[in-house]
Amino acid sequence: MERLGIRQDLRHPDRDVKPGSLGDGDSENPDLSTEFPTCVEDLTMSKTVFLTLGLPLVAACALTLGACGETTPSGNNTSADMSVAPDMTVLADTTAPTFSGAQSATAALGSITLTWNAASDDRTAASGIVYQIYQSTTSMGQTFTNPAATSAAGATSHKLTGLTASTKYFYVVRAQDAAGNIDKNTLEVSATTPAPDLQAPTFGGVTGATAAGNSITLNWTAATDNNSQPANIVYRIYQATTAGGQNFATATFTSNPGATSFQVPYLTPSTTYYFVVRAVDESGNVSTNTQERSAMAVTPTFAANVQPLLTNACAGCHQGAGAANGLDLSAGKAYAAMVGVNSKDCPSTKLVMASQANNSYMMMKINGAGVCFVGGRMPPGGALPAAQASTISGWINAGELNN
Repeated sequence: MERLGIRQDLRHPDRDVKPGSLGDGDSENPDLSTEFPTCVEDLTMSKTVFLTLGLPLVAACALTLGACGETTPSGNNTSADMSVAPDMTVLADTTAPTFSGAQSATAALGSITLTWNAASDDRTAASGIVYQIYQSTTSMGQTFTNPAATSAAGATSHKLTGLTASTKYFYVVRAQDAAGNIDKNTLEVSATTPAPDLQAPTFGGVTGATAAGNSITLNWTAATDNNSQPANIVYRIYQATTAGGQNFATATFTSNPGATSFQVPYLTPSTTYYFVVRAVDESGNVSTNTQERSAMAVTPTFAANVQPLLTNACAGCHQGAGAANGLDLSAGKAYAAMVGVNSKDCPSTKLVMASQANNSYMMMKINGAGVCFVGGRMPPGGALPAAQASTISGWINAGELNN
C-alpha cells in the first residue's frame, strides 16, 4: 500500500496508516473478507493479475474499490453495477416430431380404425403428442390444412365413424407436438367400408321359460350374424297373457348385449305368460321368428323363494348375536324378526307390513327409496336384481305367509 502512495486506512480515511503497515495489525496479508467484504468476490476473480504484477492483495483490492463501491444499510450498492447477467433466453421450439406415419386401416360397418406407432419429439413427451388425421376419397387428395379428426394425446389408434358404406377412404396421419409443430410425412393407408347390412341375425328363438315365484326365467341359444359378433347382439322380449298375443311393434324388455337368458320380474301369481324373443344386430336388423314359450307365475313361498335370498344377500350382516340393528335374518329367525315388527329406523313403519310391499320398510331399503327411507340401500354389496326384489315383494303382497 505504501508503494502505491496510499497513506490512509481504506475503511477509515481519517485514520493514519503507518508506512509499511496495512492498517489493523502488521500482517502483510490480512483477512480480506473482514477488511473489505464487498471486494472479496471481485478480488477472487482478479487477484492472479495483481499478483503477477507484484502487487500485494490489499493493493489489488484498493484498485478494485471503484468497482466494488460501498454498500448502504439497505444492501444496495452505491456504485454502478458492473456485473453481466447470464443469457437465459429459451429458444423457441421449431422442430417437428419424428413420426413414421399411419401403419394400418381396418374397416367395419360405417367406420375405419387407424393405427400407428408413437412419435418422438425433442421437447414433448410421447404422452403429450396428438395426431392429426387427414381423410380423402381419392389417393393423396387430403387437405393438410383441414384434418378430419384429431386423436387424443398419446394415442396410437383412432376410430372414424359415420362413414359411407361401400366407400374407399385414404388417410394420412401426422404427429403434432405441444408447440404446434407438425411432421410432414405423406405415408397413406386406405380401407373400404362394407356394403350396408340388411341381413337379420340367424336365431332359433326362446328355448325355455321357467317360473320361480312371481318371476319367469327365459333361455335361448346365442344368435349369429353376418356382421355383428354374438357379444354385440341384443334380444328383445315380447310378453303377452294369451298365446300369440305379443305386440312386435314394442318390446316388453331388452336384454344386455350377448345375453342368453333373461329373468322377467313382477309377474302376477297364477297367471300364464307367453313370450317370444328376437335377436337384433348392430345395424338394427331384427330376426322375425315367432317361437313361443310360456310359464305360469306362482306365489312365492317364504321357505323356497324368500329365505334363500335373505341368506345369500343379508345373513352376512344380519345373523346371530351381533346382527346389525339386532335384526337376525338367518334361517329359522328371519320370519319372526321381520313380519309385523317395527323398523328401528322408522318406528311407525313395519319391516314387513301385511300385504303391502310398497309400505314395508324392508322393500324401501331394498329399492333405495320410500316415504320413510333413511341410510343406505340394502344389501350394501349391491342392489338385488329386479327379479329377486320382485320375489320378496310378491311374497309380501300375497300375504307374507310363513310357508
